[in-house]
This record gives sequence, structure tokens and C-alpha cells, in this order.
Amino acid sequence: GAFQSISTLRHCAANVGTNKDIKVVHALSKPSVNMEVKVNAHVRRLQRIMLSQQQDYEKAKADLYWSKMEHRANLATAKAKCEDNVKAVKKACAESIKAALRDADDRVADAKIKLKKREEKVEGVEKLMHKFRQEAKKEAQERANIEIRKAEQEAKAAIAAM
Repeated sequence: GAFQSISTLRHCAANVGTNKDIKVVHALSKPSVNMEVKVNAHVRRLQRIMLSQQQDYEKAKADLYWSKMEHRANLATAKAKCEDNVKAVKKACAESIKAALRDADDRVADAKIKLKKREEKVEGVEKLMHKFRQEAKKEAQERANIEIRKAEQEAKAAIAAM
């Protein structure tokens, strides 16, 4: 029975993987009066160590699970923030574009008003030029008529003097 227990103890110690536990097993392999008692005590000790390691493993597994859950929640929050930021940027861009279009429309309207005023000025100048031409024509006609009357009177006077 003692050899079987030592073999099991060595197997357990190898699984635990600590040098101290392996040294205990080697110390137990020497013949002793209370070998069975010592072996059983060390088996219980190793079982407690294994139970502790199993508990540590379960705790680490739970910690990993909750870390993953926290990470997923953080990712979801970050994704939502990014989506909100994208929406805000799109909204700001749309408002900026609308403002630029309104500004361009205002400038076009101003340019049309200025163009209309210039066209009216050009029309006014053309009317004035037409009026001046008409007046100049009339004046030239009147001078020509005066010259013609004068020439006619001179011709009549020359005929009468003959």
C-alpha cells in the first residue's frame, strides 16, 4: 500500500509541478516507521494544493470571462460613440454645405441685381445717346435749313440785283 501511495503521490506532485512537493516525495521514499501516516498526510496536503490550484483556475477562468464581457461592453460603447461622432460630423458637414449653398445663392442673387442695374444703366446710356443723336440730327437739319434759306435769299437777292 505504501509503495502504491508513493507512486500516486509522485504522480500528483509531478502534476502540481513544484520542486518542494517533489522533494517531499523523495523524502517519503525512504523507509520509515510511520510511512503510511506520512504518505496520507502528504497526499491530503497535495490534494489541498490541487484544490487551491483548481479554485485559482476557476477564479482565473471567471476573471477572463468577465474581462471579455467588460471588453465587449467597452467595444460596444466605443462603437456607439464612433457612430455618434460620424453622425455629428455628417450633420456638421451637411449644415456647412447648406450654408455654403445659401451663401452662393445670395452671391448669385446679388450679382443678378448688379447685372440688372448695369443693364439698366446701359439702356439709359443708349437712350441718352439716341436722344443726343436725334437732337444732333434736328440741330443739323435746322442749320441746314437756315443755310438753305440763307442761300435762297442770297440767290433771290442776286437775281433781283441783276
